[in-house]
Amino acid sequence: MTGVAFAAVVLAHLGGLDELAMIAVPAAAIIAFLRRSERRARERQAARSAADVEAPSADG
Repeated sequence: MTGVAFAAVVLAHLGGLDELAMIAVPAAAIIAFLRRSERRARERQAARSAADVEAPSADG
């Protein structure tokens, strides 16, 4: 059995793992992107809040 034939046999008998990966990998990427975006938004909001507290008021 050649390497290509062996790979074809293995891929043909994964028992659904390839279908699971086709769903799990993009879902994991979307979840990671959303978590990163949420963390960045919280950091920006905290930076803006800190800038508002540290800024001197115009009233003196």
